[in-house]
Amino acid sequence: MTTPKKKRTVWPWLLVVLFAVGGAYAITRKKGPQAEKIDDSLIIALKRRDLAIEVVETGKVQPREKVEVKSKVAGQVEKVFVQEG
Repeated sequence: MTTPKKKRTVWPWLLVVLFAVGGAYAITRKKGPQAEKIDDSLIIALKRRDLAIEVVETGKVQPREKVEVKSKVAGQVEKVFVQEG
């Protein structure tokens, strides 16, 4: 008695190979953006110098975290040994 051979389906593997080859072809043939012609009046010679940057903003300053400073014992603070700033 002979055992029946498993019938192999070739179509799924053929489709996978076809998509892989098509994807590789599409990636290699993809054209990048075309370089635009730059106006000559926008081109200048470079010079090394300092760059001054000034930033002005308006709004509220808010902390990232809020911290409560408490004493473990009751009493009055006579002097704080921290300079503000």
